[in-house]
Amino acid sequence: MRGKSFHVSPGRFDGFWARVADGRWEPESFELFDRFVDEQTTVIDFGAWIGPTVLYLAQISAKTLAFEADPEAYALLAQNLHLNAGKTWHDRIEAHHCGIHHSGLPITLGAHKQAGDSMSSVLMQGSDTTWQVPTRTLQDVIGAACGPDEKVFVKMDIEGGEFEMLPHLGPLLNDPRITFYISMHPGILRQSLGEGPGSDEGFRDIIAPIIDVLPFSRRIERLDGHALNEAWLRKALGRGRLPTHDIIIF
Repeated sequence: MRGKSFHVSPGRFDGFWARVADGRWEPESFELFDRFVDEQTTVIDFGAWIGPTVLYLAQISAKTLAFEADPEAYALLAQNLHLNAGKTWHDRIEAHHCGIHHSGLPITLGAHKQAGDSMSSVLMQGSDTTWQVPTRTLQDVIGAACGPDEKVFVKMDIEGGEFEMLPHLGPLLNDPRITFYISMHPGILRQSLGEGPGSDEGFRDIIAPIIDVLPFSRRIERLDGHALNEAWLRKALGRGRLPTHDIIIF
């Protein structure tokens, strides 16, 4: 894939790994990695799931820190990392079975269907399958792993947890040495709010603080390269919409 290779244990994700191998899974994400990550970059990948991005990013970065809070996903991530133990880039990976949260306190996650399905979220605490995990703050992770002048690339894909976390990240979002690639999940948020009266207002109340904290003095794009500006986002939010599923800040 894009000139990089790694070993995995497919298991129940055999079809998924086939899509990764032939470049059909999120090709735009890997183009973004090649654009912003190089051998001087420290990558922080949360949630890392079973490793498709980690195993690629480790080969093009100075080091990659992987965080996965789902116990079944983390077990598969650890297995896939072990299968690559002989690779020259393997030692550039640090894997952590914990979450990232603005409080740094334990949080409860719920599974969409079953643990390990890549959809576990703080927005699903009412599901049949839940668990509690320890967390660290992103500020602590960056402070411990990166020097004051090091380039940092943060990939945030936490299935709705971004709505709670982003309003607390103002100073980091404004830090010019940090590039953010944030996956947004408005559909999961809508599902958690239900369809009753007040759901649109609830949606706007949650999204507005995120727009408030976005650093519009920096370049902010969607994954397709379309620039995002404050006026356009606020106009869309007034109609009860979030017109992007990805935000890149650089």
